[in-house]
Amino acid sequence: EAQSADGKVAKTIAIADAICDSYFVKGFALIDLKRPAEALPNLEAAVALDPDNQHYINELAEWYKLSRNWNKSLELFTLASETSDFAIISMEDRKVSERITNQMRCRSFRGIAFNQVELQNWEEARTALQKCLTLNPDDAASKAELGYIQQQTGK
Repeated sequence: EAQSADGKVAKTIAIADAICDSYFVKGFALIDLKRPAEALPNLEAAVALDPDNQHYINELAEWYKLSRNWNKSLELFTLASETSDFAIISMEDRKVSERITNQMRCRSFRGIAFNQVELQNWEEARTALQKCLTLNPDDAASKAELGYIQQQTGK
């Protein structure tokens, strides 16, 4: 239990990963079945139950991106880029932990860039892609998106 600044008591309860995964997989399956409206509550539940899971947040951001809700998608990709998944950062194999964390962050940065491009915020898009390339200098998707931005802006 913990007490928040407003005096409310909050409880943290550990639940099995399988519960979170089941909501996430159901949401993902519903998207594949072309039933995105039904997918949203499942993706939201997965994020609510495991709020530090970057993968879940990124997929929820993708849902909003596919719905062309650029601002909500951008908000969620930004949240994912700032989130550290305890299950991953606490792995014994530090190299694997760093690789997975960097992949997730890079995905978030590409999502940020995509939304910024849609909003025609070219410099913010470039900045996000550069953050990804700092983590993974060989990221082909980021390089391609930078090429697209250059095509669109002449810069």
